[in-house]
Amino acid sequence: MAYNFNTSPYYDDYDPDDRFLRILFNPGRAVQARELTQIQSILQNQMAASGDHIWKNGSPVVGGHLNINKRQWVQLAATDSTWLNRIVFGESSLAVAEITQLHDDETQPVYYYRILSGTFQANEVLKTYDTVCEGGFDTNGNCIDNSWYDPTQIYKEGVVVGKGDALEARVLHGVYWLDAFFTPVLEQTIFLDPLSATPTCRVGFDIEEVIIQSTTDPRLLDPASGFYNQNAPGGDRFSRKLHLIKDTDSAEANKFMWLMDIEDGYITTKYESTDYSMLSNEMAQRTYDESGNYTLNPFPIEFKEGSTSEKYSIKVEPGKAYIKGFEHELLVPVTVEADRARTTHHIANDHLVPDFGPYFEVQNINDINGVFNVVNKEYVIFVTDAGHNSGNTTPNTIGVRKRITHVTQMGDIYRIYVENDIGLDAIAPALYIVAEGDMATYAKLYRPTGVTVKKGVHYPWMYNVTPITASLTLGQINFSTQKNSTATLTGAVASVPAVFNDMHWEKVLYIWDDFTQSIIPQNGTVGAGDTWTADLSGNTTALITIIDQVSGSASTNLSGHGIKIMANMYMSNANWRALSHGTSTNDYVLVDEKLTIPHATTEIISIIAPDTQEVKPMFTYTSGTTDTTFADSTLEWTHATASQPGTYSVTYKHYTFGNITTANYFAVNSFTDAGILYDDVPSYRAFTNNEIYSQADNIDFRASDNDYAVGTYLPLPDSNISASYDYYQGRKDRLTVNDDGKFQIKQGFPSDDPILPSEEENEMTLYTMMVPPYTYDHKNINVAHVKNKRFTMQDIRGIENRLEKLEYYTALNLLEKDTADMQVFDTAGLQRYKNGILVDPFVDHGIGDVVDEAYYCSIYPEAGICTVPFEMEGLDMEGGANTDIKSNRVTYTLDYNVEEAWLGQPHGSQVLNLNPFMRKSWVGFVRLIPQSDTWFEQLYLPDVIIQNENNNAVLQQVEDFGVQTRWNAWQTTWTGWRDFGARFAVGSGSETTFGGWGGAGTSVRAFQLGQRTFGGGNTAAQRTVWRNIAQLEVWQQNQQMVEEQLRTGVRSWMEINDLRTQIGDRFIDQSAIPWMRSVPVTVEVDKLRPNTVMHFEFDETNVDAYMIPDGGAMGDPVSSDEKGQIRNCVLQIPSEGPDGVRIRTGTKLLHLKDSFDNPLEMTTQAVGIFTSAGTLERRQRDILSTLSNFQVDLAVEDTQDIITDNRNVNRSRVLSNNRTSMTVIQRWQVNRGDPVAQSFYIDEEGGAFIDSIDLYFWSKDSEQQPVHMQIRTMINGYPSTTLVPLADVLIYPENITTSTDGTVSTRFQFEDPIYLMNHTEYCFVTETSSLEYNVFISELGQVDVATGEYIHEQPYLGSMFTSQNNMTWTAEQLKDVKFQINRCQFVPAGQIQLDFKEFAGIKDCVQYMPNFQPLVISGSSMDFSAIENGDTANIKGGILDNEDVVLDNVISLDGSHTIASGYTHTALSYIANFATENTNVSPVLNKERLSTVIVNNPVFDTAALVKNQMGIYQSKDVKLSHFAEDLTMWLSVQEVPNTYIKVYYDTGTVIPRYINVKAYINTITHGDYTVNDFESEYAWIYPSGTNSPENVITVQQSGIANWSGIIQDTGSSAAVSTAYVDGDDNPGNFTQAHLVDISHMKSIIRTCFISTEDLTGVGADATGQSYPFPGVTDLSLYEVDDIWFGTWDDDLDRKFYKKILLGDGTPSKVEVPVLEIDSIVSAEHPDYPIGLAVIEEDPVTWREMKDSGVTITNTAIVTNMEFIEHTFTPLKKIPNEFDHFRIKIELHTTHPCWLPAVREMRVMALT
Repeated sequence: MAYNFNTSPYYDDYDPDDRFLRILFNPGRAVQARELTQIQSILQNQMAASGDHIWKNGSPVVGGHLNINKRQWVQLAATDSTWLNRIVFGESSLAVAEITQLHDDETQPVYYYRILSGTFQANEVLKTYDTVCEGGFDTNGNCIDNSWYDPTQIYKEGVVVGKGDALEARVLHGVYWLDAFFTPVLEQTIFLDPLSATPTCRVGFDIEEVIIQSTTDPRLLDPASGFYNQNAPGGDRFSRKLHLIKDTDSAEANKFMWLMDIEDGYITTKYESTDYSMLSNEMAQRTYDESGNYTLNPFPIEFKEGSTSEKYSIKVEPGKAYIKGFEHELLVPVTVEADRARTTHHIANDHLVPDFGPYFEVQNINDINGVFNVVNKEYVIFVTDAGHNSGNTTPNTIGVRKRITHVTQMGDIYRIYVENDIGLDAIAPALYIVAEGDMATYAKLYRPTGVTVKKGVHYPWMYNVTPITASLTLGQINFSTQKNSTATLTGAVASVPAVFNDMHWEKVLYIWDDFTQSIIPQNGTVGAGDTWTADLSGNTTALITIIDQVSGSASTNLSGHGIKIMANMYMSNANWRALSHGTSTNDYVLVDEKLTIPHATTEIISIIAPDTQEVKPMFTYTSGTTDTTFADSTLEWTHATASQPGTYSVTYKHYTFGNITTANYFAVNSFTDAGILYDDVPSYRAFTNNEIYSQADNIDFRASDNDYAVGTYLPLPDSNISASYDYYQGRKDRLTVNDDGKFQIKQGFPSDDPILPSEEENEMTLYTMMVPPYTYDHKNINVAHVKNKRFTMQDIRGIENRLEKLEYYTALNLLEKDTADMQVFDTAGLQRYKNGILVDPFVDHGIGDVVDEAYYCSIYPEAGICTVPFEMEGLDMEGGANTDIKSNRVTYTLDYNVEEAWLGQPHGSQVLNLNPFMRKSWVGFVRLIPQSDTWFEQLYLPDVIIQNENNNAVLQQVEDFGVQTRWNAWQTTWTGWRDFGARFAVGSGSETTFGGWGGAGTSVRAFQLGQRTFGGGNTAAQRTVWRNIAQLEVWQQNQQMVEEQLRTGVRSWMEINDLRTQIGDRFIDQSAIPWMRSVPVTVEVDKLRPNTVMHFEFDETNVDAYMIPDGGAMGDPVSSDEKGQIRNCVLQIPSEGPDGVRIRTGTKLLHLKDSFDNPLEMTTQAVGIFTSAGTLERRQRDILSTLSNFQVDLAVEDTQDIITDNRNVNRSRVLSNNRTSMTVIQRWQVNRGDPVAQSFYIDEEGGAFIDSIDLYFWSKDSEQQPVHMQIRTMINGYPSTTLVPLADVLIYPENITTSTDGTVSTRFQFEDPIYLMNHTEYCFVTETSSLEYNVFISELGQVDVATGEYIHEQPYLGSMFTSQNNMTWTAEQLKDVKFQINRCQFVPAGQIQLDFKEFAGIKDCVQYMPNFQPLVISGSSMDFSAIENGDTANIKGGILDNEDVVLDNVISLDGSHTIASGYTHTALSYIANFATENTNVSPVLNKERLSTVIVNNPVFDTAALVKNQMGIYQSKDVKLSHFAEDLTMWLSVQEVPNTYIKVYYDTGTVIPRYINVKAYINTITHGDYTVNDFESEYAWIYPSGTNSPENVITVQQSGIANWSGIIQDTGSSAAVSTAYVDGDDNPGNFTQAHLVDISHMKSIIRTCFISTEDLTGVGADATGQSYPFPGVTDLSLYEVDDIWFGTWDDDLDRKFYKKILLGDGTPSKVEVPVLEIDSIVSAEHPDYPIGLAVIEEDPVTWREMKDSGVTITNTAIVTNMEFIEHTFTPLKKIPNEFDHFRIKIELHTTHPCWLPAVREMRVMALT
């Protein structure tokens, strides 16, 4: 609004459009009043143009801050104004208060008071005394003006009839830019509600504009006394006044200027920032145009439970960002929340296709004998006997039994399905599948290749009904199933009913005549005879009719015959099975060390032995739940001690299932109907594929053995299950911050394939969240950090360098492309089909199978290296023996002398009260000892921010085994690392040399048996290679394949999705934040309300239970004493397990209050800051310190809920704008007092270390209120809220000296020298709550009271400042505080020994890293050397802070070797040498920041703990789209001493089988052979007999003529077996041959012989009959590859020969190896009597691979410890085709200091 001055009598008709800039007066012309008025208007218009450019209309310019305060009141029976300013006492409560204000409402008169101690009670009597204290009272009830009163003379009494809280608003003195005027506002206070602390209203200014005339204000009359114009009326005055009001008090809406919204007593919106209009907008726009939105320091987050179970919340930690060019710094955490993904979607009649397997094929119906019982899932066995029939009651089997599930028809082929494929790897020789309970029911297996092949893949009998997870409800389902039925023909017809009304006949597959034991053909499939037709129109009844095929009429030939029918059925409206979950206790007898519970269980609660002892830990538990069955649970005694025979009492939990009808499956309804909460519906991890099946999402057809006896119905393979259901949908959310600094979670739209919600132009996304359906737990939310990275010009230069080197591949893509492009050939030179690839660049644990308990390795992401897991620990250190070192409270410096009065202002002309605006508060000061910690809790998993399923899961190793999974984590996640990659351009880097495919030069076989031990080099060189790979840009890899190749490129930087914070030149990954370790922290507090019980919150977590008061026990209450102090109180930082109390590392607030429950009841508070971090930010703007700085105004804040839109608040506050619920920091009583500040300037080379500051007091507090001094930074010439670390002193009155002339000083002694930077302005700030402290100051032009001289110049360049709120300052340009600053002058050099503090036990160490974080200022220096185990003869020099010291041998650190126990050095000591060339400065060590990180490798071959004898990398299972038959793997292995690796693969469980042969049997007569001549090829195994060559060999018959050449044919009944002889690459193995693909295993017995050739039909050599040379074979009579026995006319030659051609084409012969089998199964084996020779070993999952490549013998490679790529292939032949595989790498070392390391794994499945 603007006042209209163009009215009478002013007539200001100035119009800016006239563009008048000056009024030019002319001599001789009268000056018009209008002209004088327009002079003001012209100037006003000019000022408005400038002001509007800088400020927005309504912006505060100086001060004018608005806040709310709580007021306490009591209501008495009557109003009496004489109670004002009196002390009142509560007769019952003994509370003391000062009456400060009277609100004389006619209906409810109340008194407002300032409580001094205690709390008034309702209905008690208040008493006041006869004397009024005009100046008010201090905290002890004494008059400030020292007036005397008699406390025995009661003045008045009154009864409290009501009490409560009120809320007032207060605005401080300031200036606002309003309608082109700098409009002042005076300090004002109003009640928002005089009787309630929870009003809802708007607060602002009522704008009053008035014209003041001399008729109403005599001050406007001319004061020219003695002249004619005395008291003449003068010009009128225009005045604008701003009155603080509630909006309801405003008479005119256009005169109300809004400032703040209050809702239920809370500030919801507040406007108090200085808005720099166009100027700030231009600056912000330029920043945005140049850099966009970015984070300077990322905002770490922590997921928490929401306010309700339907919500989740995110706690956003401090960070800094620029949005739309505006700076937004979060100084304290805020919390935002959003809904969990609980939106549902309905699917009607969805179709699911069930998968079953494995199955076996039958060629046609005639190969099936009988009908298998698929309803009861009868057991079947696999028979290897030829010509099996019902008379064979003891057939030979492969030793496994399976439940049959289905018989299906695919054209003429029939498929027989069984429950799973466990144990079926030896199925090749099976000829029949036979019903175990009825040998007459069997089927002949289809074997077109001569062996039986298992087809299909086993799947658990659970089928997912949702597109994604989290089903809600399931309706009835429809599905096709199968049923075997029986009936009797009556005449030509049999009527066969279904089991249930909702079961319908769908198709008859075949019918078996039980009388004739034959298949009845289906009508139309044969030319004559009886056939069948089926009428299924009756749905629930099938009508079977026998038809004569020729006549086409019904036939009664089979009347009375029993028939069996196999048919497909359709189940409609099938319901879910009921269940219940309960606890049972039963007794079971221990048999064979086992207890068997006759049903599946979910949990074993206890096991009580016969002697009544709990023995649950002694047993291994198997639940009985499998992929297909709920079987019996077993408990097996596995403890080393002997078990007790007898009966054990077992208490367990289990499900009880309802009866099977059409209710044939379990679904989510089964659980929820039983009262089981949706959150508690269980999941199942499948045995076969290791996948997790949530039973809330699946139709579960599994059943118990009892159910199978009744009969169950499974869906048909590849049929449809029709189901309707409701399910939860997931969502993608964003965590954003906008240009108003508001954080919020933007919820996406629920969908099966959710997308992120749109990002507004004025906001920036910090994180994206995948919120899973239903969101059982906030920990399940997957988070991705959005890298809104700021790029400095240095960063951009680094990017440019990398782009110039054409970094066009990431490491993963490069590996995948190399693998996909690689050509692999078989032995015939034909290229093999690549079926699938597996690539792991080892940049995280994403490919590893981390959920498998065998997984045990660590990853170095920055280098892409996989190595063994490791242990790390931070051990605290302390200073010891020293020379010329000063031990301060927190720091070590060089020793120093104090230079007095180095800087100061020596004059004092008057005194100034240190609380000039008379503010009083109970906001205390906290000192924590120590203020920081250098290590974290290692026992528990860190709190994960960036969600990566595998990277998170692998962290379980931390808790399970105490080892770490991320190599170099002590730097990357704690102390920080330097990322040189983007900063240095280098010409060459770490090389990885590829070998293994042959090539020029000398070569050797590498990795024999999959392992190799290297030699040469040292451990530091190994780690250097790792670090180079991680830090340097260029790699070069030599590889020799078919031809020499060179792979060159820029190092591919895998941008890991981490949360990277930069501190100085170091980076720290905060993707997973560890927890603080439990350390004691001494808490000292001053200036609290006396005798008050305090409560404590640490990082918003109540820690009252962890506080130990002086002389008390943990958890006892902590109170301030009569001085308002807390001393010797200890916080034991909690560090409990996953469900306990623990605190994340970082900078956290310790908040003290007398009430946390209701902020309005809080009367005293304080805040301390504790930091747990590996590295501190030591420099910020004008601060350089060994500790991080903090904002002093953090100590006076409380939390409120923000529930509506907010506008921006000033920069040092929490920015709050929020549409969702957000908890922010909002100030209450923001001042401890009204401080005084004095600025000063440092102009000294190198800066200065301040020892102390002296002030001069005129008076001090008469009681115990202290004075507080801080040194702070200056911003734009005014004091800031940023405290210089350690520059904080508090002095009590007894230590303050006063004088009347300012000649006696009081020293504020800092406990540590305070470093202040050169050419920088600082200030010291003094504050107190007392009103009695006065100090001397000087004012220009006044008389110095000490010297009597005038102060004619300011002796010091600085200014004094006063403040009403510790934030807004008023500069007193002519005044300065009288002070002197004393600085330190340091000696040139000193030395200190740093020793371990005592720790428990002995700790092994293979490398260590000092973490001292010294402050080394220009002109000073510090260096370190290390003494290991007291070995002063071999001191290690050149130790660098935060750099690893790698050891060649393990050192053991004994924690008992302390200085106190008489040792000169601890297990590891350092010598720190301090030096300076400038006496003004010294290097600094912080006592609280001295630690050493020790790293140990617990993994080596001879480790006592089996788990630690090797590291294991294990990949996830790779599913292939087609079957494969072979694998090839390429892996880069670092060539370092004492290390080796072993590589294994898994394509499914196999049973290894082997035979033993006689080595070198009949060497003279039959050749010199061993099994090594048979390996890696097929062999023929012949039964022993009279017509076999072994008789010729062993009996030594007289002539070869006795050899008839008759060997049993492989196709006859006494079958010759064939088998593949696996190679093992072991030249020392002469007798043991592993066999694969055995065709007739039970035909192989002891004394059989084995040959590499098929000797069937081979005859004796008879060529000599037409050849003149006895004993010589006529080769011309044989064809190439012909085989014969012996040599004509040479009875001693009993060898087999084969004709070959030599390289030049000359015919020749070679011997055919033949050996006798010598092995036999054990006597306990059922086949021992027949002498079975094939010995079975235990089933094997992992099978070994061998290094099949050839590496280059290159000394430089080994010396440099480079990575060499090796090629691995299966050691033994993969026995079966496979459609999935996984890889395992064992990482071995024989010396803990040498670490096995691999890179760049590539695996290819081949066909």
